[in-house]
Amino acid sequence: MHMNHEHEVLDFGGRLWWVDVSWGAVCVDPFSDRPELRAVELPAGCALPCPQSDTEIRRLVKLKHRRMGGSSGRLCYAEADAFHFRSFTLDDESGRCTLEQDVSVASLWPNVKVVPSIATIDPLNADVLYLNVEEFTISVDMRHERILVGSASLLSGISPQSASSSYLPCVLPSFLGSASIPGKNNVEKNKDSGRCSGSFGQTPEDLKDV
Repeated sequence: MHMNHEHEVLDFGGRLWWVDVSWGAVCVDPFSDRPELRAVELPAGCALPCPQSDTEIRRLVKLKHRRMGGSSGRLCYAEADAFHFRSFTLDDESGRCTLEQDVSVASLWPNVKVVPSIATIDPLNADVLYLNVEEFTISVDMRHERILVGSASLLSGISPQSASSSYLPCVLPSFLGSASIPGKNNVEKNKDSGRCSGSFGQTPEDLKDV
């Protein structure tokens, strides 16, 4: 079985998942006395014809425009192209995939110039994607088709393509919302949303022409 290993390994549902966004993923229970590999394929129409070399895969699909991750207790897959954002939930037991959201890129960015790369899927809300659009990282609520308030500029010298592989979705303990941040410099706490602002602060209107 050929695997492209550009996607990080996932820890979900008590299993480890090795993801190849050109066709799907394989998982295994690492603590089982008799571990067995199980494959889960991408939704119909999303998988590439096989076999394909790594070079051919990169030519046929932008791997940074596809992500898989766990969210709200479900395994999710999301993809972006020049026209749509789409998200699916994957049932590893039955192998069935369900389309959850299909959002037009133009409804978010009427004058879009680039195809956003998917940084990660929100671990608590499968309807929310974090995207890299040129020098910005932003969150998008696909259910309500809106850009969430707040964005962060990428660090100087980091491209959106490389940045999308450097995000680690995690759930932090709630007490951190009221804890002080040593050496926070210009980071100001947004008490209304519980988010941090500083490099944050771009509004949806600021990003419409990105």
